[in-house]
Amino acid sequence: MEDKTRNLWVGTRETGLYLFDGKIFINYSEYKH
Repeated sequence: MEDKTRNLWVGTRETGLYLFDGKIFINYSEYKH
């Protein structure tokens, strides 16, 4: 989560955290460095 200018983290307590990489939304549980 270092590059906050390119990656947008969105989500709520119900849906969980998602990462928008400019093309698709990735669920936080599926996003691993």
